[in-house]
Amino acid sequence: MTSRIIQAFAFALLSIVATGQAFAEASENHAITVAHPWARATPPIEPVNAAAYMIINNQSDKDIRVTGVSTPIAQTASLHQSLTVDGQMRMRALPDGLAVPAGGSVKLEPKGYHVMMMSLDEPLKVGDSFPVTLTFADSESAGASIVVDVQVRDERPASHSSH
Repeated sequence: MTSRIIQAFAFALLSIVATGQAFAEASENHAITVAHPWARATPPIEPVNAAAYMIINNQSDKDIRVTGVSTPIAQTASLHQSLTVDGQMRMRALPDGLAVPAGGSVKLEPKGYHVMMMSLDEPLKVGDSFPVTLTFADSESAGASIVVDVQVRDERPASHSSH
């Protein structure tokens, strides 16, 4: 592991300890869980941008909103959506966050919603992992957050896979 990845892991552990109350509140009171967090490996160039994907589940009886994301491995991180407009793929930021319906889930996936990470400190390598903090806002948990461990995989876009 590179020193940046080790630093990111240490940051994640400190974040969990420092935000233990918010983590417990978000996961227990609102039954928020995050499944399958992953990112593609990136080319060995700098600076580079990347996206992270996951499934955010809301098992509570109230809608929630993801209002922010952060990671120590990038200069900035934000929620984005990829859309096809007039036959062209476009990406737009979600400044108002991302709603997760009561009893439902939202899938962050290629060509859809994702965490956009700009100007990574180092390229992402298969087998590495890094923390991403999701911040939530709703009437009961403004500012609550969950830290997830994102796994770096050698995932190919569907259009390039062999059949």
